[in-house]
Amino acid sequence: MSGAMHKLENSGMFATEVEIMGLWDAGADLDEIAKRTGKKSKYIQTIVRRYAGGGSNRAFNAMSARGSAALLSAIRRAHLQIRHTEALP
Repeated sequence: MSGAMHKLENSGMFATEVEIMGLWDAGADLDEIAKRTGKKSKYIQTIVRRYAGGGSNRAFNAMSARGSAALLSAIRRAHLQIRHTEALP
């Protein structure tokens, strides 16, 4: 068994898993982690899903933030339109 396959004492994680999660926590995306570690994207995604609850959390959070910003913008436009309409004689 190679050194990378030995579980780290007291962590329950393999050295490769620790490396992957360290890169993930530092903000690297799945493709970047795969490139830097030489591991397949599917393996990276499995590890991230196991330890961080999913490889698509960042994409979902970004999509939610864009949706929230769009909703706020629409509410502001509607509010301004209502105020403008009320100001008319």
